[in-house]
Amino acid sequence: RTPDNDLRVEADFVSRHHAVLLLAGSDTVLEDLHSTNGTFVNGEQIVRRTLREGDLVGFGKLQYRYVIKPP
Repeated sequence: RTPDNDLRVEADFVSRHHAVLLLAGSDTVLEDLHSTNGTFVNGEQIVRRTLREGDLVGFGKLQYRYVIKPP
């Protein structure tokens, strides 16, 4: 939610620094940053997870679909 984030979500139930996306070679890794309401992938609460095409990523009540777009 704070201006120092690359992706900002204006929602009270999302922590100020909720999660981070990391590039690890050709993989994208989602890591929870000890958020209050948790980070979820396909409905399962995670600490760290490599994302796969089509995964449903959740932050509190919000959900996003992870999609890989070709360059």
